[in-house]
Amino acid sequence: MNTKDITLKDYKLNVMVYGASGAGKTVFGGTWPKPYFADFDGGMLSLRGIDVEYDTYQDLFRNGVCYSSGWTRFINKLTELWEGGKFGDRETIVIDSVTLLTSSAIWDIAKTNNHSIPTFKDYGSAVEPIKQVLARLKALPVNVLLIAHEELIKIEDTGELKIVPFFMGTVLKPYAMDLFDEVYRMDVFKDKDGKSVHHLLTRKTSRYDAKSRLGCLEEKEVPDYNVLLEKVRQEEKGRKEE
Repeated sequence: MNTKDITLKDYKLNVMVYGASGAGKTVFGGTWPKPYFADFDGGMLSLRGIDVEYDTYQDLFRNGVCYSSGWTRFINKLTELWEGGKFGDRETIVIDSVTLLTSSAIWDIAKTNNHSIPTFKDYGSAVEPIKQVLARLKALPVNVLLIAHEELIKIEDTGELKIVPFFMGTVLKPYAMDLFDEVYRMDVFKDKDGKSVHHLLTRKTSRYDAKSRLGCLEEKEVPDYNVLLEKVRQEEKGRKEE
């Protein structure tokens, strides 16, 4: 094999996008080809009227105690897709959000251990199962989009503030950052007419984390799969013509 022969015809995108609530992350997921949404956030209303398949995996609580785990239901679905190969015509799996997926895994372990609220030990026990699921997702023969919330952290050495993807469990963020090829931050601002404009930020700065291995994206991109794909196609075309 030779890397010069790699194209998106035989290579699926693995992307993590994070941002504040209302930044347009779920709408971005709806632009991907034939997506299946694993909805942990209960936020599918923003895709109403669009042909998108989804299942909801929110945890169910009674008197503050989790009695039905979204994590367990999702693992069953993932096993069906993974082992049964029942992808149908799906081309993309969207996890919305991986922040609450990790939270659900922790609550599931707490439930198994008969803890009314997660303990420090429950957090630690959840790390390896979550890592395994993220690795399984990336290995699927479809595009994978992880949607994450964001958090503001303080860098101990410098005292600087930085915006990063929010995971329940600090060791999971760097693992996911390394595992996935593309990491974008979703940003939204008002233009001169007061209209909301959404951007994907694709390059790391001192203020936030991001990365891209595609090699053809601008620092700010339109949050639309087809726009990104067209840029990749044009870049591939240019290489062939050289």
